[in-house]
Amino acid sequence: LLAHLDCEVADAVVAGDHVVFIGAVVGGDRSEGRPLVYTNGGYHRPEPIQG
Repeated sequence: LLAHLDCEVADAVVAGDHVVFIGAVVGGDRSEGRPLVYTNGGYHRPEPIQG
């Protein structure tokens, strides 16, 4: 299952040398499919953990 949230920026908080954006959810959707993740320098499809 894939999902996404649509957000509007509700606040921006300075945290050291970063800015953390706080979003207010204004919409979203879901659909069938397998997610794609980026890790260890490449794109992969996660698999269920056995055991």
